Amino acid sequence: MVKEATSDSGPGSPAPLAINARIDRLVLGPKHEITQVSAEMLRSGGVWQSARIDGRFANGHQLALRLGEGGGRRLTFQTDDLGAAMKLLASPTMSSAGG
Repeated sequence: MVKEATSDSGPGSPAPLAINARIDRLVLGPKHEITQVSAEMLRSGGVWQSARIDGRFANGHQLALRLGEGGGRRLTFQTDDLGAAMKLLASPTMSSAGG
């Protein structure tokens, strides 16, 4: 049910989806976790309209993802630890997230 609601494929529900979450520890795989996660996301008509996700790597460095700020479709990813970000994005969980 959650996978269907958050998927961009298949028949999308016209009902909007708003997510507002605070997560102490988000484990994406072995040695791949984000702490102090806050997320606000909005999907309307089957399309993600906006997202604001903040968190910290296990080493304390920050990461931030933004989608749709200022009314546009701009996606930004910001971090003060590029190495930790690359490791996170290369994790098996992240690389298979689309399939």
